[in-house]
Amino acid sequence: MKRKTLTGVVIALLPLSIFAQEESRYAYTIGVYGGIDRNINGYRLDPNAYGNNFYSPSILWNSGVDYGLMVTGKLRPRIEFRYLQQRYKVGWENGNISTMKESVVYLYNFEVILRLDYLMLNKTSFQVFASPALKWEFTSGKDEKNIRKDGTHNWANYNGIINENPGNLFGGAVAAVLKYNITKYISITCTPEYTVFVNKYVESNSKLCQRTSLGFGLEFNFY
Repeated sequence: MKRKTLTGVVIALLPLSIFAQEESRYAYTIGVYGGIDRNINGYRLDPNAYGNNFYSPSILWNSGVDYGLMVTGKLRPRIEFRYLQQRYKVGWENGNISTMKESVVYLYNFEVILRLDYLMLNKTSFQVFASPALKWEFTSGKDEKNIRKDGTHNWANYNGIINENPGNLFGGAVAAVLKYNITKYISITCTPEYTVFVNKYVESNSKLCQRTSLGFGLEFNFY
């Protein structure tokens, strides 16, 4: 009789035990990170009508914060806010401004990103998420630095790049989140990502803007 009773209790508690294991996953997460970007077709590819060439550094920088919620044992919706600084150079060597060397244009951009992470690998200390995303990027500010051939400069406006920039970009991305759990509550992350925007960053380009990114961060886990 006791054995049957004990067996019945174990069977009754088994679903609760499974549910508890599911609930023991992270209830929600907060992440902070920094990283690097590389734009593809992200600046004017051809010289303008005056023969001036346009350039962009191969490495750009970003930083951000995100908030996630584990709605099941594998699915985690997240919202992310990212700051990016885009930088461009216009060479005046072929232009008709004999005193000017180049103009450097800084665009200060923000992104709002909606992600849906799917847990692909779950080990004690290591997890891998696949992370498709939708992005909205907009320009919130700008600076233009005009450098003369004698080394001096001014901050007078140069609008050649600003006028060609749409100010708003929409796109989709796919990323992998590699997560190493230092403790139960703190993790480090590495996130490679590829983005393609549905509109052109520079109107004169015939190809859509794309971006590759690599981010490193800390993630805080709350139960």
